[in-house]
Amino acid sequence: MQANNHSASAGAELNCILKKHRAYKDLRPSHACFLYERFIQYANYAYSNYLHEDYPPGTKLYFDRSDVYTLVEQAWKRKVYFRVFHKGVDGMNEIKEVALYCFWILKLQPFYVDSGDCASDLNAKMARYILVLGAILYAVEMNAKRIKRAKANRQVKADLLFVNTEDRVMGALLYSFRYRDWSKEAIMDLCEGLITTATVPVGEWEPDLSKVHSATPELSKRRSSTKGNPK
Repeated sequence: MQANNHSASAGAELNCILKKHRAYKDLRPSHACFLYERFIQYANYAYSNYLHEDYPPGTKLYFDRSDVYTLVEQAWKRKVYFRVFHKGVDGMNEIKEVALYCFWILKLQPFYVDSGDCASDLNAKMARYILVLGAILYAVEMNAKRIKRAKANRQVKADLLFVNTEDRVMGALLYSFRYRDWSKEAIMDLCEGLITTATVPVGEWEPDLSKVHSATPELSKRRSSTKGNPK
C-alpha cells in the first residue's frame, strides 16, 4: 500500500513539474485543437484510403473525442518530459513522437465502426498504419537532407534510410498490436528497428508513396517517400 501511495505521489509531482514548464504551457487551446484535428485527418485518410477495405461497404469510422484529446495531451506531455529531463540529448524526434501516438491508440482504443466489428482489431490496424507512415515520413525527410549534403560534397553515393514494409513484418506487427502489451519505449525501439540503412547512388533514389496508400492530400502532392528496399 505504501508503494502505491509513493508511486501516486511521485506521479503527481512529475505532472506538476511538467505542467509548469513553458513547453507544456505552449499547448494553448488553439494549438491543442490543431494537433487534434491533424491527428483525426490522418486517421480519416488512413481509414478511407486503406482500412475501409476490411469492412462492409458503407461502414463509417467513429472515435471518442475525449480519448483523442487525451491522446494528444499525453503525447505532448511526453515531449515536455524529454525537454525537461533529457536536455542536450536527441530526445523527442519524429520517430518517438509517432510511437507515442501509436501507444495511446493501443491503450485508449478510441476508434470504432458502426458495423459491430471488434474495435481492438481496428485500433491495432490504425496504430500500425500510423507507425509505418511516421517511419516512412521520417525516412523521407532524412533522405532529402542526406542527398542534399551528398550533392553539396560532390558525392555520388549516400547512406539512405529505408522502411521494412514486407508482408511478413507487417503481419507480425499487427498480431503483436492485437494481443500483446507494449510500453512507450518498446514501441519507440520497434519503430526505429523498422528503418534500415543502405548506400545508394544519389541519382537512383526514387520517391514512392505506394507503401502508404497516399495517406493524405498533402503527401500525395509531395509524392515523396521511400521504397521498402533499396534497388
